[in-house]
Amino acid sequence: MNARSSYVITGVEVTIANLGRYETALRQGMQRAVETGTNQLFSRILERSTLTDHTLADLEAMDHPYSTRKPQQIHDPNWSVHTQEGSLAAATQKSVVHVGNESTGKVALNESVAPHARYVIMGTVKMIPRDFLRGSLDELREDLKKLIREVAQTVTKTVGRRL
Repeated sequence: MNARSSYVITGVEVTIANLGRYETALRQGMQRAVETGTNQLFSRILERSTLTDHTLADLEAMDHPYSTRKPQQIHDPNWSVHTQEGSLAAATQKSVVHVGNESTGKVALNESVAPHARYVIMGTVKMIPRDFLRGSLDELREDLKKLIREVAQTVTKTVGRRL
């Protein structure tokens, strides 16, 4: 006895079209998430590098709390930085680039605007390091991950429902 079964599969075109819509929605959502995350990081870096609650005279009266000989924690987080002339803020730049399926957000310091930035971040023989770039990123890391997860979940719930 020779038994044969045959099947006709329909709907492949619709499924492929729906997957295309899902991909588009996910890409657009991730682009917005990268833009939002970059803006959040930029704002946090500016916030942490432009303190104005102590003047240079105040810091001198506190016996130079950022000196390596007698460091003091006068802020939480301790890597925050006071504004003197504003060049760190002016040197802080952001950009977002979308190419194909890849989105990249970048926040960086232009050292030609603030050549002293590397010494603030890395420290010197006389000054403790205050890496406000890494510190700001570390503060926001979980929020940024959550932002990406929420986009994926939202797209899956809305567009995925129609697949």
